[in-house]
Amino acid sequence: MRDRSEKEILEFLEKSGVASSDSAFFIDRLRSSKLLSDVRFAESKIRSRIYNQHWGKERIKLELAEFGISSEIIIDEISKIEDSVWLENCERLIERNRINKKNQNEVYKLKKKLFQMGYSQSTIKTAFINHDIKEEYEIDLE
Repeated sequence: MRDRSEKEILEFLEKSGVASSDSAFFIDRLRSSKLLSDVRFAESKIRSRIYNQHWGKERIKLELAEFGISSEIIIDEISKIEDSVWLENCERLIERNRINKKNQNEVYKLKKKLFQMGYSQSTIKTAFINHDIKEEYEIDLE
């Protein structure tokens, strides 16, 4: 059984026809008994996305926001992850996606893929440097 966000629980209760006053009561009870925690949900989701899907910081932030997690919780939990983790994951993805380093079209496609996975331009640039991948033309994807 996985953790759920408050938003997910509220949407389920609403869809099930539970009155909003009853929903608020259930949410309070779940919170007070520590069965519901957006912080714990965010921690779990971040770990899962980093180590299972190898997502970058920005994509994880967007997903957490979609789950109704507050920006304060997102920032607090994401900041607990060291920059080296993001760089290592990005480099691992580069190693998996073997490209011809001299083919600028392949370099651009890989950069675009890494950006879409949520890695920042600076992380991608550092990973490219560490793997001796040169861009003839630096393209700003942001």
